[in-house]
Amino acid sequence: MKKTILAVLAVGIVLIGSGEYFLNNRRVQAVSIQINIKDLPEHGLTLIAPTDTSFEGKLSAMLGNKPNPLAEGLRSYSVLIENRGKKTIVGYRLKWEMIKADGTVSVRQAGGVNVGDLIGKAQPELENPSRSSGFAVKSGSTAFVSPAGSLSEGDSGTITGYATGSADSAVLDQVRQNAKDKRFPSLVDHVMADIKDYKSFTVSLDGVFYEDGTFVGPDTTGFFASVETCVNAKRDLLEEIAFAVQHNRSMDEIFNYVEELASTALPVGKLNQGNLYNIYKRMDAEEMLRMRTAMSSQKAVEMSLRQYRQAWPTLKKL
Repeated sequence: MKKTILAVLAVGIVLIGSGEYFLNNRRVQAVSIQINIKDLPEHGLTLIAPTDTSFEGKLSAMLGNKPNPLAEGLRSYSVLIENRGKKTIVGYRLKWEMIKADGTVSVRQAGGVNVGDLIGKAQPELENPSRSSGFAVKSGSTAFVSPAGSLSEGDSGTITGYATGSADSAVLDQVRQNAKDKRFPSLVDHVMADIKDYKSFTVSLDGVFYEDGTFVGPDTTGFFASVETCVNAKRDLLEEIAFAVQHNRSMDEIFNYVEELASTALPVGKLNQGNLYNIYKRMDAEEMLRMRTAMSSQKAVEMSLRQYRQAWPTLKKL
């Protein structure tokens, strides 16, 4: 569903101090912005624009009535995802199509997925994402998504994703570093500098993964294929480890192979599914090495195989 809202939004820089928010001495500028919303109401998935009369109340309730520098600084360019369906969302991707007065178009993406919810049942010993934090949006819940990152209802103090596609890679790198270091005012500055000249925004809900592995949305960004590749890489590595154990390979032999995967050179240039598969598999190998450091080789393998033998959701588009 597409909704168009023309509004005059006050854009300012927000600072935090002593638990209060104050506008700095920069002049607040009124900007006329056309906001187009494309959501999926047929699946109970609604995007709420900042000009909607319900936006402020829902955002305040989501944040537990506590101020948040990211939400304060970028609310005029952000949306709320409201899950009115019966199933928990474990991943989503939103797309910002932004147009300047001269017709120049740029695209940003935001969102992600709790992969741990799509690769078997969570193990109590593992730090898998729960279905109440990260990119999870429970039935009847809301998430805040901005051009810088996301805030979830169960984890409203943490940015759970970053926008992508900036024309300036240095800006994107700075945004990520500021988010990592929780330098929120600086993060807002960088994002605002990157998007302030765009006059029209179309925010689309491009894809959503549910807890049972089903997927809905137009998927113009290849979100489904990317997550499927990630899950396949994880399953393949665990299958190789299971094969090695069945054929009485030693722990040293198994982890020599894992170390070899973890040291694989990262691809350069434009990514394709093959490159993504190798990246994800390397990340999984690095995770196994961290598990070995935290416990023992034998225990890390046992826990990995326990996860491998669980029933994994089947990823499928509806």
